[in-house]
Amino acid sequence: MRANFSFSALPLSLILWIAFLALIPFYVFKSGLPRIADFVMAILILLTVCSSVLERRIRVDLVLWPLIFFVVYTFFVTALSLPFIESTGFGKILQFLFPVFYLYNLLVVVVVFDLNARFGRQFLGATFVGILLSLLLQVSLLPISLSGDTRDTLFFNNPNQLGYFILLMLSLYFYLGRIFQPAILLQAGVVLSGFLLAYLSLSKAAMISLGILLCVSLFELRAVRFRQLISVFCSGLLVILILFGTEFGIEMRNNIFEQLSAIGGDSDESFAGRGYDRITNHPEYLILGAGEGGYERFYDDNERHYELHSSYGTLVFSYGIPGTLSFALFVLLIFRRLTFVEMMYAMPVFAYGLTHMGLRFTLFWVFCAVIAVSSKEHMETKMRLVGST
Repeated sequence: MRANFSFSALPLSLILWIAFLALIPFYVFKSGLPRIADFVMAILILLTVCSSVLERRIRVDLVLWPLIFFVVYTFFVTALSLPFIESTGFGKILQFLFPVFYLYNLLVVVVVFDLNARFGRQFLGATFVGILLSLLLQVSLLPISLSGDTRDTLFFNNPNQLGYFILLMLSLYFYLGRIFQPAILLQAGVVLSGFLLAYLSLSKAAMISLGILLCVSLFELRAVRFRQLISVFCSGLLVILILFGTEFGIEMRNNIFEQLSAIGGDSDESFAGRGYDRITNHPEYLILGAGEGGYERFYDDNERHYELHSSYGTLVFSYGIPGTLSFALFVLLIFRRLTFVEMMYAMPVFAYGLTHMGLRFTLFWVFCAVIAVSSKEHMETKMRLVGST
């Protein structure tokens, strides 16, 4: 049954929220510097703080406490690591950019919880619209954003960012789509658009994770929603026709096959290439954590002065036992209300983190927060229905 919500006379906060989601892919500056969407979010954060103070509704949800501890701990570990980092003067101060990223993402999560508390189902509907608008913008702007490179970036700074963005957006789309049940043509169009954008990135992790996501969706749809099964079948048929009946499709098929067949063959795809070996080489950091940055501490080879390419490896190595446990508790509290099938929708996103560092990507925290509030909203709705019978 379709969820009932109205987008007439949307409040300013939800308009800004939709704009934030739509503008996430547009990178104007280098990675690590603010994006257009971040300026919109800054206004949202300010509105959230002001309205919470004026309306005296300051309340911290249980889910947020482990995340608050994690963010505080990132500042603590960064301060501890400064004496061991070769940078001097302002370079040492810049190390605090790492925990600042987490602080910003914490504030984004707080905004999600606040918007949901104020607008409920209408906020989830606005999120769904924001996702659709964001994907539509990327597809409609392809004529001016395509670079012609084998791996395209569109408006991002690198193809892995594009791949991760598509994975998170489609994961949210499929998850919220269970609530709002979009029309068949819209469903097929979104799936095709998402996979087209993922192909342009040629991110191995993103393509594999999207394959997992599609399998999860098909698993839940089995003989349950005939209308959506038709959309999936039509989308699959169209993909087959494109892949085998057009020149572009043949080129696409060859590129995908070449990229996936090379898995494990590149030097940066080994255990050491992803940076995992610093965990075994420096186990002393596993207790309190090494902090991020200052990668010259771990390798004499200048070519290996890069971050650990794994969300979980970074957690364990950079933030030790306290940071890892607090993040794990945050995730546990998010998913404690979900069914097994609902949790499977997050599996592709978390699988991506095995080979890429995605913890500073704001959309990851949006994904976690929306899952948390939507599951809470669903649980409270069920309790109200039970209480009224």
